[in-house]
Amino acid sequence: MLNATLIGNLGADAEVKVLNGKEYLTFRVAHTEKFTKQDGSVVEETTWCSCISSSFTKLQPYLKKGSKVFVSGELKLRVIYRPQTKENIVGVNINCRHIELCGTKPVETTMPTLFTNEGIEVETSMVMIPVTPIHVGTELIDSQLAKYIVSDQGIIEKKEVIDI
Repeated sequence: MLNATLIGNLGADAEVKVLNGKEYLTFRVAHTEKFTKQDGSVVEETTWCSCISSSFTKLQPYLKKGSKVFVSGELKLRVIYRPQTKENIVGVNINCRHIELCGTKPVETTMPTLFTNEGIEVETSMVMIPVTPIHVGTELIDSQLAKYIVSDQGIIEKKEVIDI
């Protein structure tokens, strides 16, 4: 198995696609390297990687064009022949096992303040990933008495609203 890690920026908003009844998160990441040639000219080379995952579909609203991400997973290379130019190009694909948001564009929602059942405040990131160490399946509650739960992917999801 070939593993790859990549830090780069999204070229477009991530999309959730359905294939054979299963949802997949897809996005493209660009990594640009700058270097100086012997003649003193500066060159930029950009490598595009197509990323796919069935585990992180809930991150789709936060993966916006220009956002910086760290991805790691299984690497697949494919050769594509372009008849117009009579050349082969290599496609780089990563089946993501891990995705981290390194800098997202602001999301138009306000994050609720969340508490455990014991009344302990839980600090969260801007994408509802717990900063405070808590376990998968932990139930949380906000000041409006809405219930949340930590999913298998480590994302805090709204569970239900409690009626009083």
